[in-house]
Amino acid sequence: QKYIADPFLCNNLGVSYQANKDLKKAEIQFKLSSRMIPNLIYPKYLLAKLYIAQGAKSQALEMAKLIIETKEKVKSEAIDEMKSEIRFYISKQQLLPTKFTKKRPYPFLSIP
Repeated sequence: QKYIADPFLCNNLGVSYQANKDLKKAEIQFKLSSRMIPNLIYPKYLLAKLYIAQGAKSQALEMAKLIIETKEKVKSEAIDEMKSEIRFYISKQQLLPTKFTKKRPYPFLSIP
């Protein structure tokens, strides 16, 4: 099996897989991308959106918590919009209390 060393290519592959309804492969690509550069929010955001679309609330919650807790290195409008959308989803679903606690380091990013 060959691996891709470019997180942005993994994101694009994941989006393509998702568009073709191959959700398992999309999930794997988003997780790979997220593990390559852990501070990137975009792959986590894509993974959260995938879980939301699938109706996987517990997994979406885990990703939402991680997105909101992730400190970005460079402040940007895109990151603010992603975090805002995730906060809106959380408030709409009433999934999270106002404060979070970190229990464990990202076990849900493990690839099956």
